[in-house]
This record gives sequence, structure tokens and C-alpha cells, in this order.
Amino acid sequence: MAIMNSTIFGASHLRRADRGRLPESTDTSRFALMFPEAEEVQTKAIRALSVEDKLRVAESLRTFAWELKRASLAQRHPELSNAELLERVRAAFRNDHS
Repeated sequence: MAIMNSTIFGASHLRRADRGRLPESTDTSRFALMFPEAEEVQTKAIRALSVEDKLRVAESLRTFAWELKRASLAQRHPELSNAELLERVRAAFRNDHS
């Protein structure tokens, strides 16, 4: 699982302005750039997972992303109720910026 979680620190989470700072490559993961030999191990580990395990990992990452977004919003907006926080998290994952 530790290998799987390292992918969340790849370039996809960066702001658009920061993405251009990484070298051109088909894989712009900072983890892969720092530890190229680990990328092969990670790829083999992912390929070895069953479909069910891949779905469990995906669900775990989705849950982690929601919890992280909620915590971030709660810290920046302590005045929001739980219902308002939940709605803002939902809106963020819908890409609803209204």
C-alpha cells in the first residue's frame, strides 16, 4: 500500500503554474524522477494486484482525497457547518466553482 500511495504525490496534484517546472516526460511523477528504479517496482506491484485490490486502492485514494479536502476547507473556513463543508467538498469534486 505504501508504494501505491506514493503516486498521489505525482505532478497531477500540482497547480497548473507548477506543472511546467517538471522535465518533459511521459511520466512526470516526482517520485519517479527521484527514484527511477522504484518506478519499476511500483509498476510491477500495481500490475500484480487483482482487479478487486485495484478497486480497493482506488476507493482508499478517493476517500483520502475527500478527507483531505474537507480538512483543508475546515481549517480555512472554521465558520462553516458540517453540512456546508460537505457541500463544498462535493462541489470541489464536481468541479463546480459557483
